[in-house]
Amino acid sequence: MADEKSVLCLRAEIWFDVPETHVIRKQQTLYYAFYAKHWKGPVELRGLEGRTYDVVDYVNGTKLGTVSGHNAHLTVEFEKHLLLEVRPQ
Repeated sequence: MADEKSVLCLRAEIWFDVPETHVIRKQQTLYYAFYAKHWKGPVELRGLEGRTYDVVDYVNGTKLGTVSGHNAHLTVEFEKHLLLEVRPQ
């Protein structure tokens, strides 16, 4: 049987964000992919620096606004997926 420390570690690792979120950094630009059957509400853009960024839905070519700071949030609505490019100004 696993010791208590191993069990606690395992429990801490079994969780996920809703909507499902993936992020890739390429130089100073971040690319976010959000997945859910339907989502309406805020998403968190983790990994940003303390500066201002332009946010673009790069599939539809739509600018969604700007965000600032280390833990920026953006209110969105989408079906199935949303793919964002977040580029510093």
